[in-house]
Amino acid sequence: MYPEAQIVPFFQPVLAVETYGVWGYEVLARKVTPQGVESLGAFFHDPAVLAEKKLEVDRLVRRKALEVFKRSDRNIRLFLNIQPQWLCSFIGQKQGFPTLEYLEKFGISAGQIVVEISETEFGADLESLSGLIDRYLE
Repeated sequence: MYPEAQIVPFFQPVLAVETYGVWGYEVLARKVTPQGVESLGAFFHDPAVLAEKKLEVDRLVRRKALEVFKRSDRNIRLFLNIQPQWLCSFIGQKQGFPTLEYLEKFGISAGQIVVEISETEFGADLESLSGLIDRYLE
């Protein structure tokens, strides 16, 4: 895995067509190297990388992004992508979601956060996924 200092969030603007202004930012995972900044997209889609490592990096990026977002004190939205298979461990559990715990820790309003459940495969039934999504909405 990459050293924690090399893994950083990048903020891609989401534009409002009506106002031509920034409506929010989508968080993207990047790696800083001596050669420059690289996308971690290939890392997340590499079947040879263990799911636990992908989840660890993803949570690190989310936590760092929310820290930066809190310091910016901007009244906009932040879009966070979450792979549905990473939610499987929460099925039938009462424990809180790390993202929601980060919001509470940093004092960020849930109304500013948009959670995007990515289109990748989900290893459980859709009813279970629906129940997990409902927990985000509570």
